[in-house]
Amino acid sequence: MPNLPNFFEKDDYNIDDIKLLIQQEAEESINIDFKSSGSLDKSDNKKKEIGKDISSFANSDGGIIVYGLSEKDHKASEIDFVEGNVYTKEWLEQVISSKISPRINNLKIYPIRFEGDISKSVYIVKIPKSNSVHMNTDKKYYRRYNFESVAMEEYEVSNLYSRVNATELDLEELEVRTKNSVKTAQKLTSTRVVLRIAIRNTSRSLEKDYKLEVQVPKTFFRNVIGMTQGDQHKVNSENGMDIYSIPNKSTLFPGEKDYLFTIEFPVNRIDEGIFNESLTAILYYTNGTKVKEFNLRSTFDTLGWNT
Repeated sequence: MPNLPNFFEKDDYNIDDIKLLIQQEAEESINIDFKSSGSLDKSDNKKKEIGKDISSFANSDGGIIVYGLSEKDHKASEIDFVEGNVYTKEWLEQVISSKISPRINNLKIYPIRFEGDISKSVYIVKIPKSNSVHMNTDKKYYRRYNFESVAMEEYEVSNLYSRVNATELDLEELEVRTKNSVKTAQKLTSTRVVLRIAIRNTSRSLEKDYKLEVQVPKTFFRNVIGMTQGDQHKVNSENGMDIYSIPNKSTLFPGEKDYLFTIEFPVNRIDEGIFNESLTAILYYTNGTKVKEFNLRSTFDTLGWNT
């Protein structure tokens, strides 16, 4: 069985990728489908079928459709080239956009031309898991089920709308700032470091209730003089960690960022040893939990001691 996760993650494809699917007998699944060249046709029924298949992936977990690859018993069987002069990439894009509502964002089509011959084409269509609910031109909603695209029941459509309207928050990378830096002979000797942990709303919905728990090694605070970390949010100490819990103060709008945790402290060149620690952040919000560890060693190295 081929390494399909790598196949999904590629940003470029060639005919060898298709041959590998055949050699390793890649099997169709909820995330990948193989279509012979006859699946691309200018009849209304075939265009509806294209919309049905594409929308089913977007309404499910995303995936890939390979046009120009026949299957046998749901396994990649043989290349069946698409006539690229007739069924162009632009034609396929137009069919997809006209048959599915709303438009699927970030959908990509990768054309493969065998030995540069456009008449011997394979199209790889990469469909993302969508944050919208997509209806086909036949006024139905489809989803993937095993090897097929099937029409959804009314309750499934309702559940899907609930899914896409759910909030999603992410922990971003640790933000590092410096101020009041002092240099001697053009080299940094001391500075004041500000570390901030940011939360971003990556969904289309408002998030009203969330909080951030940060676990900080006791040794880090003990070895740093002049740290401001907001002791009013300290809730516990266990296993060598000081634990801080910071609730949100306001609603987080789509795309908005919130800095719930900030620590500021002075650092000298000789303080390198205190950075052999990690901070752990745990984000709690309405629809889940996210955990992220921040390596402070890399923070010290980026402060620019040798510049």
